Amino acid sequence: MPRQLEFSISTLRVASARASLRFYSRMGFKKIFEHGGNNGFPLFVEIRRDAVSFFLSEHNGDGPFGVRVYVRVADAPALAKEFLKLEVPAGKVEWMEWEQYAFDVTDLDGNTLTFASDGEAPQ
Repeated sequence: MPRQLEFSISTLRVASARASLRFYSRMGFKKIFEHGGNNGFPLFVEIRRDAVSFFLSEHNGDGPFGVRVYVRVADAPALAKEFLKLEVPAGKVEWMEWEQYAFDVTDLDGNTLTFASDGEAPQ
């Protein structure tokens, strides 16, 4: 059977897409496009880093504030160190019982990104 599903993009509800874009750019995300934001229309922005994309939306109907998104990464401990050097408020890397390292970053609007990677249990 041919592959039908290609990828998914989570929509993160934000109060200010411009402020959120500055926050996410500190984590290495780049703006792909933006729509609206003038004449009183809410701003809608796509951002991407590597293979991960998000929509940042000021639209009332695009979901609630404060969602959680799970992002698989190659090396969660290394990414957490990178974020800390960039002054991104990353949580402590924790070993999870399902054999992954994970840490959280909560954005300006209470949306939480959990970054996780497989790994060997700490000794």
